[in-house]
Parts: sequence; structure tokens; C-alpha cells
Amino acid sequence: INGEAVAEVDVKASHLSIMHGLLRLPLPDGDLYDVPGVPRSVVKSWVTATLGKGTPVKQWAKKAVKNNPELLEHNAGDVGRLLCDRYPFMRQPARAVAGAAGLDRLGHIGTPERLLTHRLMAIEAEALTGAIRYLRSGRGVLALPIHDSLIVPRSGVGHVGGALEGAFSYVAKVRVRWTVDTAS
Repeated sequence: INGEAVAEVDVKASHLSIMHGLLRLPLPDGDLYDVPGVPRSVVKSWVTATLGKGTPVKQWAKKAVKNNPELLEHNAGDVGRLLCDRYPFMRQPARAVAGAAGLDRLGHIGTPERLLTHRLMAIEAEALTGAIRYLRSGRGVLALPIHDSLIVPRSGVGHVGGALEGAFSYVAKVRVRWTVDTAS
């Protein structure tokens, strides 16, 4: 950006973190996708698919397997049981946050299950936009959004964590974690 090398600051487990915020649950310690005996990519795939459809995934979608063949080595139902034991709200994620996320007021648009992923993306976008505004106006740092991350000049990295914490705390009622990637 303007001739300066950039860094990507990624919100860790963004939608799963937002679910915790909507339910007013503190984030557990460590990586939210860390489940003993199950690769992180498999856990992330199950969480992403479950939040995407609003109900627990019992089988892997063909497209998911094509993108991540490792899924074939892990039964989706078994992975789901482990995750639902860890995060009981994942048994019925859309229903668990229907009131807090305002999904129960949108019946004229669709069911909570169909709307959950869109609401999570909207909350994420609102929080990222708040962080971008703060960085620009409060710190003079240009930030560009990419899904659940911000691209910033490396000189601005030190300001991003506070911006993300503040914005996600305000919008999503959760104190998110993030990682910084400065690889070129």
C-alpha cells in the first residue's frame, strides 16, 4: 500500500466467535477449532458447513470433499458429535441465536436456518467496517477487508488488534482473537 509492504490480520474463527458473542458466552482458551484427534481443517469445514446451513452437518458435501479430500478420513457425524459436546449450541445453531441475532423477526424472508450464515456475515462486515473506520480516522491507517481479515501496511499492524477488539466487542459482543501474516 503506497509502496509499503502489507500484512494480513485475520480474525480467528470469526463466525464461531460471533456465535459465542450472540449467546454471551466467553470464548474458551486456545484455538476454537482445536479438537484432539481431528485435523483443524476438518473441524473448520464442519463448523463452516454447519453454520452455513444452520443445522449440523451429518455428511460431507461432494464439493467440500473435492476441496478437502482429508474429510473422507473423518465421519462428519462423528466430528459433529465432538463439536456439539464442546459447543452445545451447535446442535441447533440457528435456533440457539434466533432471538439474539434477530432471526426470529425475519420469518417473512426465510427460516432462521437459511438466514443464519447471512446474519453472521452481516455482523462480521459491520465489525470489520467499524475497525476500518477507526483505523482510518483514529490512526491514519488504510485497511482493506478480505472476508474475515484486513490488509494493512505493516507500519499499521500494531493498531489493528485494538481496532478489531473494539469493533467486535461493540457489534458482536465478543473479544475476538487474530493472527498476523506478513509473508510476501
